[in-house]
Amino acid sequence: MTERLGLARAGGRRRTDAAAPPEGLLREHWPAAVVHGDQLAVPAVVMRGGTSRGVFFHADDLPLDPLVRDRVILAVFGSPDTRQLDGIGGATPLTSKVAIVSRSSADDADVDYLFGQVGTDEPRIDYVGNCGNMLAAVGPFAVDEGLVRPRSPATSIRIRVVNSGQTVVAHVLTAGTKARTAGTTAIAGVPGTGASVAMELTGLGATLGRGLLPTGLRRETITSLGRRHPVSLVDAGNPTVFVEASQIGLDVEVLLADRLDGVVLERLEALRAAGAVRLGLVRRVERARADSPTIPKIYVVHPPAAYVDRGGGRVEAADVSLVVRGLSMGVPHPAVATTVAACVGAAARIPGTVVADALVAAASGPIRIGTPSGVVEIESVVDLTGEPRLVHARIERTARRLMAGLAHVPLSVLAENRRAAR
Repeated sequence: MTERLGLARAGGRRRTDAAAPPEGLLREHWPAAVVHGDQLAVPAVVMRGGTSRGVFFHADDLPLDPLVRDRVILAVFGSPDTRQLDGIGGATPLTSKVAIVSRSSADDADVDYLFGQVGTDEPRIDYVGNCGNMLAAVGPFAVDEGLVRPRSPATSIRIRVVNSGQTVVAHVLTAGTKARTAGTTAIAGVPGTGASVAMELTGLGATLGRGLLPTGLRRETITSLGRRHPVSLVDAGNPTVFVEASQIGLDVEVLLADRLDGVVLERLEALRAAGAVRLGLVRRVERARADSPTIPKIYVVHPPAAYVDRGGGRVEAADVSLVVRGLSMGVPHPAVATTVAACVGAAARIPGTVVADALVAAASGPIRIGTPSGVVEIESVVDLTGEPRLVHARIERTARRLMAGLAHVPLSVLAENRRAAR
């Protein structure tokens, strides 16, 4: 790619611009950098995965030092800036995400995937937790980039989530050496249809290493803003706090509205913070927003109810097992996080949880989750012998490669790191 664009890698022989940075600086910080005048560039791919969008990098293309790497990624996205105007970030929690992918050295995985939530209003990348929607694009990326050997008609790819050390399997429809994008699968929150990416999420159970119920309780009471709320803390993909809609005073119409009242958002964030303390992620609720902004997730559950989704389609109560709404970095999610869908699927099989109690009747087939954008379906099986254990979880997503090229950053990203190290 670099030769075709008339650019040179830092360690190469070609020099086309007198303003190019010194070789020593690049060897020290970023030997794989591509030189373009007084800027540096890195190969990048923009992909949509499920209802998220982010930038994908090969791990080998990024700086060796994690601190320098993160400064480069922040510059690529244009952070910190809530508009991300000077970068290619999407300026929302769902479109400001990074995936760093490489071939895996683990015996039980084909590729490694490190997920990062890129801050918009502060220069920070949070590597705690996981994004299941971005995970849906890892398999197609691995096929397209030659990280795995493609097989027709589908390539099964074992993906190790570096953030948690767990492994999931993605089944990617393949045409020749590339992932297919055209298909008939529709998912809530994404216009049109695409090729299915079937994801086996069984390996995502218990990311904190304490089981599906990390506190050992199916339902417990936590205090937030002076009020006591029955909740369930469930961990399958990402730890999540589930609370009943009636506890927040929300009916289904308000719950699924495009915007939630500021008071409601503060109450939900306060509940999330209390859950973070209960899970041992932070010591004080005041630190949750700063120290653990991505986990736990907070989701409100409502019994089955009829509503009109964002596309204007009517969803009948009989069409869903329950209705949910949650936040992503304090912003109402337009659908449901894939990792949270795994949590919902697991909790629905555990009697006594807030999720299971929201079901009108015990569901024997797939769990159909009503969201603002439509219905999301997940298959799940839980072994209730002893401590509950996730035996099976499967969900269909779609993904698409949107752009591939070189992302440029100022040379100052290296100079700033050199100054910071002194």
